[in-house]
Amino acid sequence: LYVLAALSTGLTVFVVSPFLWLGGGRSLWVGPIVPVLGSLDVTTDELAVAAQNGLRLTALSLAFSAYALLLDHDRLVAAAGLARRSARLQTASRSAASATRVATCPARSAAAPSAASRIAPGTAPSLTAAP
Repeated sequence: LYVLAALSTGLTVFVVSPFLWLGGGRSLWVGPIVPVLGSLDVTTDELAVAAQNGLRLTALSLAFSAYALLLDHDRLVAAAGLARRSARLQTASRSAASATRVATCPARSAAAPSAASRIAPGTAPSLTAAP
């Protein structure tokens, strides 16, 4: 899912960017004149810059995806010092760990119901709806 999102955004930047930027170079395609955007021409310089920006965005997206998948959310919240002060802050710490886990990796969290028992030991994960 992360790889598909990273590749699709990079490809979108590569396809759309040459039409929105005016650059020099040899003209490869001369398009119509659009009232708001102006002349839709594609040149070699525009394609080179679009490829560079698309690859940059793809690499950045893949780096953040790897970080989100490899991050241990429980250790991150515990390192902030929230889990050691009081029972109320321990509950807040568990909630923060749950929120960061669900916000970044919903597929992994849904596939592993035992992750909830790591956050709040002694509670069994419930797969049924509440009455």
